[in-house]
Amino acid sequence: MENNILKSDGNLIMLTTGKEDGGAKATVAFAYATTSLSMGIETKIFLTMGGTIWAYLGSGNNVQYAGFEKLSNYIEMFTELGGEILVCSPCTEYHCSVINKNAELLKNARISGFAEIVKISVNYKTLVL
Repeated sequence: MENNILKSDGNLIMLTTGKEDGGAKATVAFAYATTSLSMGIETKIFLTMGGTIWAYLGSGNNVQYAGFEKLSNYIEMFTELGGEILVCSPCTEYHCSVINKNAELLKNARISGFAEIVKISVNYKTLVL
């Protein structure tokens, strides 16, 4: 039986949740993304709505969901493996709870719009958290 993931260009993880769940969905998203990259599958994370908080340096510090490593470890592994983080442009302004608007984006993170995400999602398997 042929593996369906091989028919796509990679995985797109859309993370819409910020710190309201204690980082649970962010931890699962970055753990999944890191595993995917480790398997040689191109993987991108799109942060939108409250999820945009995770695009900034230090956002994953002191966050650990039961049974997983610290979120900051997964974020670091993901970026070190070359994973790309796309950040919703309007959401960074209206939904992100970063108090300091001069906060620095993570390595491999960049502001993006929906047109780019739509193009990517045509050829990628998409997981929404």
